Amino acid sequence: MCFGIRNEVKMLTIFLRCYPNIETLHVQTEEAPEFTTNDVNTKFWQETGPIESVKSHLKTMVLHVFQGEQSKLPFLMFISENAGVLEQMVIKLKAGRLPAPALRAVADKRKDLLSAKWSSGAVGAAICCSGLRGSCTA
Repeated sequence: MCFGIRNEVKMLTIFLRCYPNIETLHVQTEEAPEFTTNDVNTKFWQETGPIESVKSHLKTMVLHVFQGEQSKLPFLMFISENAGVLEQMVIKLKAGRLPAPALRAVADKRKDLLSAKWSSGAVGAAICCSGLRGSCTA
């Protein structure tokens, strides 16, 4: 899915509401086309309201193909702040070597996530950016 396209993100929220007992969520992402407005921000996720599967059942969330894009951070923050039983958040970087600016963006987003108020109390919640040595943080 592409976080820069509002209709695709809305479909994700519909999916999560249709399957209220999801314990593991894998999200395969794509780069946003240049024509996107990227209006899926923190406000969008705040207006989404509570989602039962995220709030009460989601234990593991895996985001595939992360490159430090700003459009994905509000979703990751929404999960971290609303998933009451989240045990692990795994962020998998895009295969191959990322340019230095993208690596800095990934590191910055990771810091933002670590400073979030984790609904699960952050006990046992880990952020693992596969592809970065020593990057698992509990």
